Amino acid sequence: MSTFDQTSRRNCFGSGALFAAFGLMASAAFGGTLTYNDPALTASPYVKFTSVSEEWSDVVNGSPDPVLSPPPPAVSLFQNGTGMLFSPQDFLKVDTSGTSQFDLRTKTTTLRVDAQGQTPGLSPAVVGYALNDIGFTIGGELTVWAPLSSPPQPFTSYAQANVATQYSVVLKQVNWQNVQQQTRTGSVPLNLVSTLTGVSTPQPSISVEQLGPGAKEFYTWNGNYVLTQGMLKTLFGITDPEQYVTEVGLSLSPTISVVGVYGEGYVKVTEVGVSSNSMEVQPVPEPPTLILAGLGAAAAVGHGYRRRKQRQVGSESMMAGDDNGAIALTA
Repeated sequence: MSTFDQTSRRNCFGSGALFAAFGLMASAAFGGTLTYNDPALTASPYVKFTSVSEEWSDVVNGSPDPVLSPPPPAVSLFQNGTGMLFSPQDFLKVDTSGTSQFDLRTKTTTLRVDAQGQTPGLSPAVVGYALNDIGFTIGGELTVWAPLSSPPQPFTSYAQANVATQYSVVLKQVNWQNVQQQTRTGSVPLNLVSTLTGVSTPQPSISVEQLGPGAKEFYTWNGNYVLTQGMLKTLFGITDPEQYVTEVGLSLSPTISVVGVYGEGYVKVTEVGVSSNSMEVQPVPEPPTLILAGLGAAAAVGHGYRRRKQRQVGSESMMAGDDNGAIALTA
C-alpha cells in the first residue's frame, strides 16, 4: 500500500478532523442579505409574515448571489393561515469534482421571518388570532460516490455528505403586547430516503459516507416540524391559560457540506418553507361585566327556587284535604 493510500485512509476514517476545518474556513466566508417584500405575505386576516429576509454565506467560492433567490417565495393563503415556500430550480448546492486529492465545500443560509397573529378578529366574538402552530418544511437531494480503491489504484476514494437544519424562535408578543424577548433553538429532524431501495431513515441530521470501491448512492431527504401553541407556551414558560403567543421571530438555517478524496459528493436543497395557522381568541369579560353576570345568575336561581317552593306548598295542601282552591269529586 502506498504512503498516499495510507494517508487517505486515515483522513477518510478521521472524517471528524476533516470537518473541524470548517471553523478555519468560515472566517473567509462571503455573503449578504436579501429582503423579500410581497404584499401577499401580509394579506391574510389571520396570520401575516413580516421582515422576510435571507442571509447567506458561501464558504468556498464567496459567491455574491443569494442562495434562495431567484425566484422569490410562492405565498399561499389558506383557511386561518399563511404559508410561503422557496422552491427555485437551482440553489444551495455543493459538490466536489472527484478529481482532487482533497475537496471540502460547505454552504449555509438563514431564512428569517416574523409571524404575527392579526387583531382585531373578523367578528365581535373574537379579540384576535393567536399562533396555533408554526410549521417548517425543507427538502433536497444527496449523492455520494467513491469509485476507486487500491490496488489497482495508488489511492482509495472517499466521499461524505452532510445535512443539518437548525431553527430558532424568538418570543415577541403575548396577547398582542410586546414582551421581553426570549430565544429558543432546536433542530429540524430529517428523513433520508434511498432512491435505490426506498428505505426511509429518520435521523436528527444526515451524514452519508462511502469508502471505495463502491457504486453511487442516491438519496432524497426532507424534514417537517411543527411547533404548536402549547409547545410555544411550554418553551417560554407561559402557564396562564388566558395568555397566548401572538408574535414570534423565526429563523431556519440549513447547512450542507461535502468532502471528497478522489471521490464525489453532491448535496442540494430543493425547497424551504414556513407556514402558520391561527386560533381564535375569545374576549375575556371585564370585572364589572362578571359581577353583573353573577348577580343575574343569582337572581335567576332565586326566582326558580321560589317557584318550586310555591308548587311544593300547593301540592302539600291538596294532599292534606285543604278545601281552599280544591275541587270536590262526588258520585
